[in-house]
Amino acid sequence: MEETTTAVPTIDNSKLISLLDTRIVDFSDIEEAIDFAYLICQSASQGGMFISENQDQQLLERVRKAAKEWVKEIRLRIASMSVSNALEVIHVFDFVHRIAYSKPADSAFINKYTLQAFEARIQGNQSVNEYTLFRQINAGIKRCDPAYIDRPLRWYSISLERWHKEFKGNNHSAKSPIYDTIQKLNILLESDLWIYETRNQTAFKRQLFNRYSYLLADFDSYDIRTLRVLHTFVTTIHLLNIDDNSDDYRNDIIEHLINKLPSTSFFKLMLTIQI
Repeated sequence: MEETTTAVPTIDNSKLISLLDTRIVDFSDIEEAIDFAYLICQSASQGGMFISENQDQQLLERVRKAAKEWVKEIRLRIASMSVSNALEVIHVFDFVHRIAYSKPADSAFINKYTLQAFEARIQGNQSVNEYTLFRQINAGIKRCDPAYIDRPLRWYSISLERWHKEFKGNNHSAKSPIYDTIQKLNILLESDLWIYETRNQTAFKRQLFNRYSYLLADFDSYDIRTLRVLHTFVTTIHLLNIDDNSDDYRNDIIEHLINKLPSTSFFKLMLTIQI
């Protein structure tokens, strides 16, 4: 039976301004709060914040206001969040803070919740998403933050080496959950693998895509969580210029996500802007 799709109206900038209102956000719902942060980021891009020409100042003024309100709400609430939820929020906090105030967030604030999640994860707390944690530690390492020297750096290095070996030698288990497979692929594609592959890293990443491109064959069978990490996968493929069809894959995933997400989803609104 052919899937019925629902047309989603294009959102112009004037409509977007009215939607950038933190009063309609349930900040007790972590996923909703994070998706609103993604909407802020996409709206900033839509308004031309990251380019010097054709900026929509009215939209950008609203974006900055919403970003400041979001940052304020998170600062008020984060101490009462679970360690896993705090990590997910802190993962997007710095970028929203930069949009709000044109400067990075306080590194001590970021580090506090990142390192709390790190300690929880290595002590066996499986609710802490290891892929979000990996990216957060990677960000700390890239900014040469001394807080990530020693144990976090070792954990990061061991994780990347383990995942590289898993996929390099075709040792990846077909029984592994698809979400974990895609997340590991995303991290390998995003990472600098020179230490393992030297000049061969571009070819290795292209081989990874070719080997796992079958994951892009049947979007109808995937749930929203899987489609979201696949969206990251094809976006990374596009940025790396690995496959000529990456735009088609990306548009197809966006269409499936839009049709599956509830009408009130801020992530759905964010995707609608991308169309």
